[in-house]
Amino acid sequence: MRILYGVQGTGNGHLTRAIAITEAMETSFSDCEVDLLISGRLEEKLPIKTKEIIWRHGATLIINNGKVRLVKTILNFSLRQFIRDIGRLKLKKYNLLVTDYEPIVAWTAKIRRREVIGIGHQYAFHYDVPIKGWRPLSKNLMKLFAPVNRRVGLHWHHFNQPILPPVVDVGLASESRIQNNKVIVYLPFEEPEKLTRDLQKISDHEFYVYHPALENSDEGNMHKRKISRATFKDDLVTSSAAICNTGFELISECLTLGIRVFTKPLGNQIEQQSNGAALSKLGYATVVKKLSIEDIRNWLRRDDSIKVTYPNTQKSLANWLVSGAAQPIEEIATDLWAGVSVSR
Repeated sequence: MRILYGVQGTGNGHLTRAIAITEAMETSFSDCEVDLLISGRLEEKLPIKTKEIIWRHGATLIINNGKVRLVKTILNFSLRQFIRDIGRLKLKKYNLLVTDYEPIVAWTAKIRRREVIGIGHQYAFHYDVPIKGWRPLSKNLMKLFAPVNRRVGLHWHHFNQPILPPVVDVGLASESRIQNNKVIVYLPFEEPEKLTRDLQKISDHEFYVYHPALENSDEGNMHKRKISRATFKDDLVTSSAAICNTGFELISECLTLGIRVFTKPLGNQIEQQSNGAALSKLGYATVVKKLSIEDIRNWLRRDDSIKVTYPNTQKSLANWLVSGAAQPIEEIATDLWAGVSVSR
C-alpha cells in the first residue's frame, strides 16, 4: 500500500504529528510505504533530516511581532506557483491520500476527484468546540485552505464531538531527572533579545530559550538554544514549566508530561486564539494576551500542575488508515477517549 501524506510545514506541530503517524504505519505494516509532501516552509529550514520528502512552496503565514499579518500572507501567496505545484503532482501511484492541513495535496485531490482524508487539529474546528477570534474572511480561508472529503479532528478534550485525542510522540523522563526550577521557553515570533533580557531578571529559575534567531550559549540562568527537535525534547522532558505560544502539539506534550503551561496565543491567529479559549475552559493552562515578567514571576510561584494521560492515538490512526479507513471515526473516538485520564 502506498500513501501520500501532505504536511503543512509552517509549524513544527504538523510535522511532529505526521511523522509519528507515518512511522507507526511503516513500523507495523511492512507492505506500507508513505511519501511525505511538505509545503509552507523553505526546504533548508525544515527540522527533518532523516526521511526523504517531496517539497513544494505552498503557502506560508507571515508573522510579525507575535501577530499573523493576514494581508501580507495573502500578498505573499503565489497563485501561479500553486497551480504549477498542483499540475506536477502525480497521484496515480497512491492508494490513499492524507493531508495534515497541507493545501497542495488537498487541492490536487479535489481537482482530480480523488478522496483525501484530513487528519489534524484544524479539522476539529469544523465541530462544536471552543472557538475565538473568528471573522468571516479568516473563517472562510481556514475552510478553503486544505479542503478534504473526510475529517479527523484532534483536540485536548472531546467536547462531546466525534474527534480524537492528540497524537503525542514524546518519551517520559524519570522523576529524578525533572528540575523544579527549569523552564523551557518557545516563543519563536517574539523578539529574542528583549525576551531573554526580561526573563533573566527572574533569577531563581533556569530558562532554556529556543528561538530561530539564537545560537547556543549559557549566560547565568539564561540558556539560549538554536532550534533542534532532539535537544528540545531532552530539555522538555526535564522541565517543570513551559512558556510558549498556543500551538496544539507542544501543549499536548506538556499536558502529557505534567508540565505547567504559561501561554500567549498569536494575535490574529484563530487556531491559537481558539486553543487559548479551550485551555481556559478546561483549566489546563494559564492563558495571557501579552507577556508580562511580573505575571510570569507570579505564575512560577504557584503550584497548579495538571497531567493528562492520552492513549496511543497514532497507532490507532495507523491501523485505521492501512485497513482502508473503513471503520466509522465515531467508534475510534469512543474507544480512545475511554482511555484518557486527568490528574490535578
